Amino acid sequence: MLLKATQNSNSCSIETADGGIVIERDPFSISFCDTAGNRVIRIKATDLAFRFSSDGRIVAVDFRNRLDANEVIFGFGEKYDHFNQNGNVLTLWGTDDWVGNGEGFANTTYKALPIFHSSKAYMVFDNSPYRLRADIGKTDSNEYRLTQQGSIFDYYFWIGAPQKALQSYTALTGRVPLPPKWVFEPWMGRGGEAWASGQLHNAVAEEESVARRFAELDIPHSAIYAEGPSALSPELNQFMAARGVRVLGYFYPVIPLVRQQQLMPELSRLNSPICASQTGTLLPTTVTLMWISQTPTPWNSADGH
Repeated sequence: MLLKATQNSNSCSIETADGGIVIERDPFSISFCDTAGNRVIRIKATDLAFRFSSDGRIVAVDFRNRLDANEVIFGFGEKYDHFNQNGNVLTLWGTDDWVGNGEGFANTTYKALPIFHSSKAYMVFDNSPYRLRADIGKTDSNEYRLTQQGSIFDYYFWIGAPQKALQSYTALTGRVPLPPKWVFEPWMGRGGEAWASGQLHNAVAEEESVARRFAELDIPHSAIYAEGPSALSPELNQFMAARGVRVLGYFYPVIPLVRQQQLMPELSRLNSPICASQTGTLLPTTVTLMWISQTPTPWNSADGH
């Protein structure tokens, strides 16, 4: 990328094909501009704060910026509630949100991503693995605020349309191979208990019955999520294979709380790697390690991981 830099007594400007950056010395600020030279976002010295430990180490970072009255903030990865996140407080921390939603952690998701877009045509990527709290105009309707533990402050800013910004973002972080077409086709599925407690009271029979009914309705599916033991049933796999439907299950290795305490005796029960619900009670006494497909696919390794 070609950069054109100019400097005067109080500022430095950098021009690119996609816009420009202006860094002012006194008072300090960084402005990102579009290709027409219009300022899109400005970061002032007072927008950024650090928390220090007693020995001088950075232990937390706080970033805030102006939120215009007609501006919309969206993104942050997988969300189940709103497209427009204005007025919300989000917690970005990857969890098994089946447990989270069941126990009252309503804003947890499987795939939280520290990326957000503004309707003012800019995108921000917070390149940090630490837990993030994003207050999008909830406390103060005129600003958004990102608060994060840890010593990392590594933000990326893009000016322009989200499509182009995402191309640049994936070039930075890496791009995954394109999955086969069937991955994007409809899947059918339920939880293991739901399959087992259906009208037929037999998970395999229930799954086969549902597949037949979808076929009668001419609603094609490429896969079935057969959570529980039925995913390993030869009968079910043969039935579905004959219809071009892939059987997906999930692997549930867990560490019971008693074993956690044996492995980490220095931690109290409440500090084990499980969380308390909003009522103060502990969540189920296991920790899920991973989720996988039981059925190998062309884009999985041979063992299904």
